[in-house]
Amino acid sequence: EKVRTKLAAAKSFDLDAERKRLNELSRQLEQSQEVAKEAFIGSHRIAEDADDPSKKGRVRCGFDWCKKLFKSDDFLRKHLQNKHVDHCRHCEALCVKDKMKEAYVDDGARPLPMIELDTGAFVDPLDIMHGRFVPLPATPNFPSPSFNGRDGRGSRGPPPLSLGPGSGGAPYPPRLGSGLEGEGHGGPGDSRKRNAPSYNDVDAPKEERVEVDYGEITGPPKKKKKKTSLGKKKK
Repeated sequence: EKVRTKLAAAKSFDLDAERKRLNELSRQLEQSQEVAKEAFIGSHRIAEDADDPSKKGRVRCGFDWCKKLFKSDDFLRKHLQNKHVDHCRHCEALCVKDKMKEAYVDDGARPLPMIELDTGAFVDPLDIMHGRFVPLPATPNFPSPSFNGRDGRGSRGPPPLSLGPGSGGAPYPPRLGSGLEGEGHGGPGDSRKRNAPSYNDVDAPKEERVEVDYGEITGPPKKKKKKTSLGKKKK
């Protein structure tokens, strides 16, 4: 039945009229963006003193952290669209957002958000409105997973874990090295001894020792005596 309804709606759908409507909406959005852009430029334009001939025609950027001076409005327009493009696009997006919201409200076949059931499934609201959705009855063999106060659980979740033999549950295992004789590992009653870990790198290259043999160490040779012009030896 749902497929037949959609096929009948598709046959009666006028594609040309819908295309014209979308084109008209796109044209209106472009016009709104241009109007918003001009309003943004006009609101951030500061004219210089017209009485001063040297400052005639000059304009300044309206942002407090900029205040840059330009010779004409054309340079200011380029500056705002390039350096402050994020603020300009934000103003354009605001007007587009309003137009899109109006188009969504005026659309009779607009999509609606899905409704989530208790079982986790999602249902189309149109199916509920047209009576095409029949909820399934609850199965008695599968109770609700929520804690409703039965079995002593209360409404805040499952009971806490057991903390020892006195609470009706199994005790926790003893901690390592807790000091109990003959229990655990690493305690005083443990007869096994652990070897000290070795930190020697087996892959490291072996160091070769070079032995230097100097032999018999002798003193320096004696200096030779030089002869003078008189034939006497100079010490």
